Amino acid sequence: MPNDLVFVTGASGFVGSHVARELGRAGYRVRALAHTGGERGTRGLSPAAHDGNGRARAGSRGPILSDDVEWVAGDVTAAGQLVRAMHGCRYLVHCAALYSFKPADRSRLARVNVEGTAGLLEAARIAGIEKAVVTSSSATVGPARDGMPATEAAHAPPTHASAYHRSKVDQERAALAARVPAVLVLPTAPVGPGDHKPTPTGRLVLDFARGRMPARPGSGGSAG
Repeated sequence: MPNDLVFVTGASGFVGSHVARELGRAGYRVRALAHTGGERGTRGLSPAAHDGNGRARAGSRGPILSDDVEWVAGDVTAAGQLVRAMHGCRYLVHCAALYSFKPADRSRLARVNVEGTAGLLEAARIAGIEKAVVTSSSATVGPARDGMPATEAAHAPPTHASAYHRSKVDQERAALAARVPAVLVLPTAPVGPGDHKPTPTGRLVLDFARGRMPARPGSGGSAG
């Protein structure tokens, strides 16, 4: 209910900043995790990029959030250190993730997206959080069969060409196995304002718009 305190990870990133902003508009108080750099590449700004009032410093290219956002420093891969930061929060919204399709990031994807999520949810349980929302991916849903739409019960096959997609499947399993109730949100390809980094999806849109991509949408994906 409004005025409850919500702990948000990834709030200085693309998806998380929109979530934190809407929570504030709905009347919730937000305590946001500012990544301290233990695992390079998790989406978001370092604490130094904020002015102490939840706003990005000039030149940081970060999102502008409400003055009421309370920032705490930490790292999802060291979730045990976040128990104290989560005390007093009723809910957790976990948006932080390593979003990369680089083969070299395979081990980091598992460490951040899978192990980090499992550790964070256990820390949330210890801190007394009632319920968590975990940002997963549509990649965790398997293909449609027999002419019927796929649902949450249609699990993705165990093998994936992308280490990122594999990590999101494993992240979902870790979230469902946690001892704090968790709701999974499965976005597809998030695009829109505030993608300052940009994300790989945003980069794809920009490359196409700037003429750096020789292909164009069409029948059979024909080249331009």
